[in-house]
Amino acid sequence: MPPMGTITAITPTQRDPDRAVVRVDGRVLATLSVRSVSDLGLTVGRVCDAALLERLQQAAAVDKAVKQAMNRLARRMLSRGELDRKLAALGHAADTRSAALDRLEHAGLIDDRAFAQALVRRSEEHTSELQSHARGLG
Repeated sequence: MPPMGTITAITPTQRDPDRAVVRVDGRVLATLSVRSVSDLGLTVGRVCDAALLERLQQAAAVDKAVKQAMNRLARRMLSRGELDRKLAALGHAADTRSAALDRLEHAGLIDDRAFAQALVRRSEEHTSELQSHARGLG
């Protein structure tokens, strides 16, 4: 595979120091999490061939899906299935969604068991409130 260029800079973004801009031959190629930069072994001076370019693009897509999922989790607890449907609606491919959800699950940010337990608790609380209200009416 012929080289596509050389990584000329990896710099933190201004808004989020946990994300970095990767430049190849001076042009922005991708913005990735610092974790992805490390996982891919990216360094200034590394030659970027087609295989690395494909891995960079996949990592960028997964990072984007993780960020969008975290934005939704910041609003309320969601199951893995709900997040998968939301990411699908945003246009993420199945392999990207799976990798993003696996990362969130590994980090403890998605827990279907805890989600189910919270639903049961809320249902029981709601039932109890309805029963109390009904007794007051009777």
